[in-house]
Amino acid sequence: MADKAQVDWALATIRKRESGGNYAAKNRTSTASGAYQYINGTWKGWLARVAPELVSRYPTAMSAPPELQDRVARANVESILDSNGGRLDAVPRQWYTGNPNALDSSEPNAGLTVGSYVRGWMGAYQQVSNGQDPAAEAPGAGGTPAGGASTVTAAASDTRTPEEYATEEYGYFAQYLQHPEIGPILQKAAAEKWSLNTLKGELYKTEWWKRTNESQRSWEALESSDPGEVNRRIGSQAASIMARANYLGYPISRARAEVVARDSLRNGWEGAELDRAIGMDAGQQQLVDSTFGKRLLQTSKQYALPVAPEVMGRWAQRIARGEDTEENFNTWVKDQAVNLYPSARGHIERGGTIEEFYEPYRQLAAKTLQIAPESIDLSDPKWSAALSMPDKDGNRVAMRTDEWVKMMKTVPSFGYANTQNAVVEASDLVNSLKQSWGL
Repeated sequence: MADKAQVDWALATIRKRESGGNYAAKNRTSTASGAYQYINGTWKGWLARVAPELVSRYPTAMSAPPELQDRVARANVESILDSNGGRLDAVPRQWYTGNPNALDSSEPNAGLTVGSYVRGWMGAYQQVSNGQDPAAEAPGAGGTPAGGASTVTAAASDTRTPEEYATEEYGYFAQYLQHPEIGPILQKAAAEKWSLNTLKGELYKTEWWKRTNESQRSWEALESSDPGEVNRRIGSQAASIMARANYLGYPISRARAEVVARDSLRNGWEGAELDRAIGMDAGQQQLVDSTFGKRLLQTSKQYALPVAPEVMGRWAQRIARGEDTEENFNTWVKDQAVNLYPSARGHIERGGTIEEFYEPYRQLAAKTLQIAPESIDLSDPKWSAALSMPDKDGNRVAMRTDEWVKMMKTVPSFGYANTQNAVVEASDLVNSLKQSWGL
């Protein structure tokens, strides 16, 4: 069973760090709210355990009265301690990451590792437990909400220098203490011992925050604090980019890879975004010959769609530059196939390909012409003609099998006359004629 005083001190620490004791606090970038900054889903889950009849009345933490917020948080903290053998560090780890055993090196928020967050939290806990009466932080005690006057007391007793406080409490933001635009805000925050959320509230108002994203801010901080690590990361990323470019089929130079590496690390590019940056300078033919270009060609082959090289090149280039997608190309191919082969519409709409629809014709052709089935290429109109014969009304329909056999035997380009089947058929005809003539 969790120790009551330990739980009280833990609650006071969470309130202090998460909201400065403000039970009506609202996070600007998530649904987190209230003194303990519960996101809506987590709040509803814990409120359902504590007071299920109140879930519909208080859908967010900030909408609930302080006493109920404290009651829910107490149950939450007690559960964490009881489930982890009373291990106090499990509380900040759970609160920060959702995992009471999160590793110190993990970094759920860019620039602030779990280890840094836990050290700052434990330092605040020590101040609360050593210099404050937990009961004084209960809601409404002395007319002051928890975290109000008590937070001032804690700040006054904090002996860390502004630089030390910023490093332990603000993660990568500490690297901006001398920044011309936001440095003064950070210096004031560290001197007055603001919480990280309070600091972010002020930073949100700056033009610097509006013109950068989280990845860019973290990268800028690293560039100013550890150039060696920056070079190491760029080198590693550049090597990965060159390997990826080789795999995709359009190799790039080391110099170009380093430019893409720096940009990708600064902007947080991954997956498709990174592939687009790699392929931005590739020519059309390079892209058609690349791994994904071959996928495009394979798709057009599966649907028996002849695509001119220049058209395929334009598609490949647009996709590589992020101006279009393979999904759109696939849809375009299917639409064209339906127009070319109306009789296969139902098969295509059910997820099939023209290659599959054509399979009976392929096997019949292989048997009739005595050729390997895989030698039949549907991009050659003489083979795909089996699926697109005009009927008496001018509509394109698939041939009957007898019509297909007749065409292969009578159209010279199929080469039926040179097959053993033709020799046997001719011999049988001659013998039949002789018999009919009595020879």
